[in-house]
Amino acid sequence: MMVGIELHTVLILTPEIKRFRVIIVHNLMNNCYWLQK
Repeated sequence: MMVGIELHTVLILTPEIKRFRVIIVHNLMNNCYWLQK
């Protein structure tokens, strides 16, 4: 029962984590771009 709830939570949170990672990578790339200028 608990495992099912945890799996359900992971499935819900995974898209949010991916979006968050994209935002972090995007910010890092922007910072590198401005530093090179």
